[in-house]
Amino acid sequence: MAEIELPNPEELGEEKAKTFTRRVALTTAIIRGLAGHHLPGGE
Repeated sequence: MAEIELPNPEELGEEKAKTFTRRVALTTAIIRGLAGHHLPGGE
């Protein structure tokens, strides 16, 4: 019978957290960039 290696649940959680953090950071940067160009008082 072949051995099947199961992923470590802790590693999967870490990857999801990293992806979520990157997505939030990117979204925040885009919003701040747009707000800075379109709102009065923006630099």
